[in-house]
Parts: sequence; structure tokens; C-alpha cells
Amino acid sequence: MIKQEDRDKLKKMMIRGDIARAKTIYRVNTGRIISEKTLQKFISGERKNLGLDPAAHQPAEMYKSLAQAVSERHDREKRLNTLAADILASTIEATQSAAVY
Repeated sequence: MIKQEDRDKLKKMMIRGDIARAKTIYRVNTGRIISEKTLQKFISGERKNLGLDPAAHQPAEMYKSLAQAVSERHDREKRLNTLAADILASTIEATQSAAVY
């Protein structure tokens, strides 16, 4: 069972696009289709999935897919911020060297 406080911590880091990405990750990992609404209810604690029924969505897999979606977004943002900083630095360097000539 995943504690609600852990879900709340993850929910604070999430944005809307993360749930859509988590839905895709869940489908790839488990081969099962899940709705965004089910994931939203799971993360907010409205739906208490215990995973006892073999046909039910497993809470550990849902949590893992949501965490992976957030992690992928953070990695992507970090890469893009580094790229933007490199472009900015090279632009400043190019304009300063052009001003010298």
C-alpha cells in the first residue's frame, strides 16, 4: 500500500502533462490501458486501489508510472535549460568578439 503522504509529495511535483505521459508509461509497462481520470483519482486518494483483485490496476505500477513521468520531465527540463544556457553563452561570446573587430 502506498501512503497518502507519498502520493501528496508526488502530486506537488506533477503538472497536467505528467498524467498523460504516465498513462502511456503504464500501458507500456503493464500492457493495460488506464484512464487519466483513474490516475488522477489514485494520486489524490479518492480511489483506494489495494490491488487485491488480479484484474484491478496495481497501485505500485500506477505510482511507478507517475514517478517515472515526473522524472522524465525533470530530466528533459534540465537538458533544455543547459542547452539554452550554452546557446546564450555562445551568442554573448559571438557578439562580444564581433564588437571587438
